Amino acid sequence: MTRIVILALMLASPAAPVIAADLTKIDRTISKEPVYQSHPEYCLLVLGSEAKEHVWLVIDRDILYVDRNGSGDLTAEGNRVEAIRLPDSRLFRAGNIKRGSKEYLDLSVTQTQLADVVAELQPEHFNKLRLKGTEAFTYLVGLRVENPLSTGLGSVAADRITQSASSDSHGLLQFGDSPAHAPVVHFDGPWTMDLQNRPILLAGNVTDLGSGVGTKGLGPGTFGFITYEPIPNSVHPQVEIDFPPKTAGGEPIRVKYEIPARC
Repeated sequence: MTRIVILALMLASPAAPVIAADLTKIDRTISKEPVYQSHPEYCLLVLGSEAKEHVWLVIDRDILYVDRNGSGDLTAEGNRVEAIRLPDSRLFRAGNIKRGSKEYLDLSVTQTQLADVVAELQPEHFNKLRLKGTEAFTYLVGLRVENPLSTGLGSVAADRITQSASSDSHGLLQFGDSPAHAPVVHFDGPWTMDLQNRPILLAGNVTDLGSGVGTKGLGPGTFGFITYEPIPNSVHPQVEIDFPPKTAGGEPIRVKYEIPARC
């Protein structure tokens, strides 16, 4: 088995904690839910360095319910968002979320019919999902958050970065069939690195491995990647790969690379 580790110079806000919040201990209670028209699909979005702010996202076919104020009442006024229907997807534009002195902009959720292009990037997860036929979807959650490295001298737009979750080294983001099985996406939290896909590595093949900086979530596809704007051009990640030994009982072959370019 080939093991891949990404090593990087960590970039984080001075106020960010060294240890990330324990997402396994987050309360998953929803106090009040609407009468659904189909089988609801759940995702829990948590915000801030300590993940104290919670936003439930529940898809009910062409409706997205957003717990805007964190009360756990999905039936409250303004929590219902209708889908924009596209040929192979539903796009939910949920607008802004305000918590205390912080405002998070342009929350969006996209549910897309599973496409063959996913097979190359996430072969294991793709093969499982395609068994669902027309009920197989991929998901993307996006939000504009404050840039912790901003000097505060630019415009409001320049002081924001986009964070999104859909695919990572553990697989594809899938909404759960209940609050207990909902994935947890963490935005505006401490930064680390992850791969953006999980291809099968075979000798002789040329494979692109995409990586990025962001915040770790809980569950496949929950890593919240940020856009590259805040990362200095002089910062280059390193990748460490352990290849299987050539003979039984031998030592793995370890290779390290510095990645000089980004896109």
